[in-house]
Amino acid sequence: MKVAYRARNVLDSVMPCDLDCFMDEYPKWQGSWCLIVCGVILKEPGAVKTLAQSAVASAAMRGEACSADMVFSTLQDAARAAGECGGASVWGLTQITRQCVARFMGVASVLQAMGVIEADGDGKLVLGMLRKRFRLVDACTESVTAFATACSKHQSRFSALVGAAASLQGTAADVRTDGGRLATFCSNVNLLISETLAEAGLQCGQYAGKSAARKVVVAAVATGQLGTVSWYNVTVADLVTMCPDQKSDLDAFPGKMTAADASDIVFDRPDRALFLSMWNCLFGDKELMKLSDHDKVAVEQRLSNERRHCSVPSCFG
Repeated sequence: MKVAYRARNVLDSVMPCDLDCFMDEYPKWQGSWCLIVCGVILKEPGAVKTLAQSAVASAAMRGEACSADMVFSTLQDAARAAGECGGASVWGLTQITRQCVARFMGVASVLQAMGVIEADGDGKLVLGMLRKRFRLVDACTESVTAFATACSKHQSRFSALVGAAASLQGTAADVRTDGGRLATFCSNVNLLISETLAEAGLQCGQYAGKSAARKVVVAAVATGQLGTVSWYNVTVADLVTMCPDQKSDLDAFPGKMTAADASDIVFDRPDRALFLSMWNCLFGDKELMKLSDHDKVAVEQRLSNERRHCSVPSCFG
């Protein structure tokens, strides 16, 4: 936490690229469970942006009717986009590939598991840090069909979860109001993601599921989809239910402390509570801990040159 505190002034500029991109694209998906799950598991920015821009996606992946062929075509578009940009910048690829917060699956592993692409030494698609070559598969696979079916099946459940969480805002005066509804929403989204992927033959472990669900919570709060959230009405005990926190970093704070106060202690601002364990994980890496102050400045400058300075929307507070 001490390292995260010292780096608090540059945290926005090193926001993990998959979270940054997911938050940007989330409003464009109009609540489509299929697009949301795809965005969560693909992670690579070029692929995720394609989900929002694809004409196929806008026509066929919103609402409860989710065509398997259209999903397959859109995932192929996402693969091409990731391949054309080389899988994103070196720094972005390092973020996505390293074992760190929400670092699971990814465009190459997901699309290969779903049969959308397959390894090919002469393939034109070059994906991942290892620069492996792939080719696109010609026809829609059983896994994609199962995924599309699962997304259609669970679309109404996700819409109901959003509606329930939004309707509870301001219904009680005690500190559990926002914390309770966010924790419940996060838990249910976690379960829904796991069920959707399992029905498509993809596995989502406890850590990965919690990380994925938190990403949806962050985006839903930032866009105002869940209504107004006061972090003074969320406790640290609530945060524990919404964050993987494998290193138990949140144990440093009393469970009854408000999330806003805990965030203030580390970040000098009240609206970064969901990132407490994440930043400690990122800045706790041995490689980053070894960097000199000069190198940390160089990393910050490199990031600023490679992608825009990230700032969480004001509605997140």
